[in-house]
Amino acid sequence: MACIYSYHAEDYEKGLKALKEGRMSSKGTKCTSAEISEMQAGKLFRERHSKYLRKVINQPETIQHNLDAWFEKYKVTSSDPINKPAGGRLDPICMITLFTEETKSAVDACKEKAKYLSDPYPLEQMYDRIHPNPNSTHQLTEYLSKQGESKLELFHDRLAHFANCGMRNQLADNLTQLGWCGSMDHCDATQKISHYES
Repeated sequence: MACIYSYHAEDYEKGLKALKEGRMSSKGTKCTSAEISEMQAGKLFRERHSKYLRKVINQPETIQHNLDAWFEKYKVTSSDPINKPAGGRLDPICMITLFTEETKSAVDACKEKAKYLSDPYPLEQMYDRIHPNPNSTHQLTEYLSKQGESKLELFHDRLAHFANCGMRNQLADNLTQLGWCGSMDHCDATQKISHYES
């Protein structure tokens, strides 16, 4: 993700300030730089605070360069612990390579598609603003992206396991026809055909 976008500097500054001053916590807990970095290392920071941060999509050449640098940093062609050829390394716990054989081709495919990722409009036009409630302690503006995912993809995310809960075959078939569910393990082809024919 860091190869593709960065947070808008002004939004990021305001967010960090609110975290360090304790305005993001109902108890007024102040976060240290180390705690913020720990949140950023996982998905916690994105889940809690990304709504206050606009994403600036990098230009295609920058994305390609960042992907190359990322690949060079973590690939490994030898387990030599001293020289670390190609700038890469092994997983320190398992002592296996961090990448698989398919990683290089996946990175190349990402580089090829980088030209399609740029925002079509200036940053100000890519987000709707939701101003903070006057009673809010952090007083940060929320931003709703206009680019976002399609409604279909959003539905997939919210109902990822909707088809695996023992529903009736008819409902499963209807969801499949509408494109909401990719595959139904409990609906075989003969059941679908007989249902459609009836």
